[in-house]
Amino acid sequence: MRKLPICYGQPGKMPKTMISCGALKPISKRSQTLGLLAGGAALSAAGWASAKPLLVNQCRVAIPAGLIDSPWLQQAWAGIDPAQLWDCHVHLAGIGDGGSGIVVGPQLSSPLHPLHYAQRLFYMNAGCAHEAPGKVDQAYVARLLNLCDAMPAGFKVMLFAFERFHDGQGDAHPEHSAFYVPNAWAAKLAGDFPARFEWVASLHPYQPAAVDTLKGQKIETPADLAGHNCLHYGLREFGNEWRFQRGDEEARVRVTSNVVVNNSEVVRDLLLAGMGIGLVWNYAVDREIADGRLIPLLPDWTPVGPFGQTAYALWLPQSHLPPKIRVFVDFLVERLGETPA
Repeated sequence: MRKLPICYGQPGKMPKTMISCGALKPISKRSQTLGLLAGGAALSAAGWASAKPLLVNQCRVAIPAGLIDSPWLQQAWAGIDPAQLWDCHVHLAGIGDGGSGIVVGPQLSSPLHPLHYAQRLFYMNAGCAHEAPGKVDQAYVARLLNLCDAMPAGFKVMLFAFERFHDGQGDAHPEHSAFYVPNAWAAKLAGDFPARFEWVASLHPYQPAAVDTLKGQKIETPADLAGHNCLHYGLREFGNEWRFQRGDEEARVRVTSNVVVNNSEVVRDLLLAGMGIGLVWNYAVDREIADGRLIPLLPDWTPVGPFGQTAYALWLPQSHLPPKIRVFVDFLVERLGETPA
């Protein structure tokens, strides 16, 4: 599902849709408003009724086998690791009838806002939740899982929470919010269906507790990394699974990232820009750690695997090793021995 085309104006004012309306001749503001309401409602009702036979989603329970097994689709997936392919922008929808906490604003729930109202009906229909009274929230999630099941194992979608509109003073305005999807609902679904879902939190920057909320998410164990944006390498041996060791205890965690790179310096720059959490050798960031711009996490845990305790120095085979190479390798051994990952 795509993000609703809503843009926010000045604090405290009504959000506006990215739709412009005009008139061919000057009329009063009241007449223009009533005319748009009446005309929009009539067009929405007539359009929905006439389009229903063609546009209403039939919501097949499963994707046709002939489509999944088609040669052109198999060719499209050739050479692609599904675990490296995620849909990074999937919105949750519903009406709050399944304990989700979702709230639909007046713009989308009232026929007095015909364009928004028709838009909501369209999206709910696309999500196969239009004919599920009392189970709209669950029907929408079931449809997402249904679509994911048509994809190869490893493919995931990132579910977006959606915060309410806040004014410049940090006060929430539900009446000005198109919809609200709690972080807890997105996190619950990701926890219930980890093979297909990850989630993205939503915090309004004007919310007074926004910074405290972020600071309150302590990272005390590797498992705590699952709720954060963790910058990882795109090479297959690195992947999105980080492994750690503490004594005889080993921990594995699947991390999510909105960017994948293959260079420690790029990870460092992204960390300094506040883009997330990174796993890099200390020698790449020791200066930034020393001056306090970066903070080490999980000091009791040691990374294992690609970022473990082994480093390799490669040189061309030759009968006698030049002294300069020997000196450089000895320097690396000493230097890296002082800076564990």
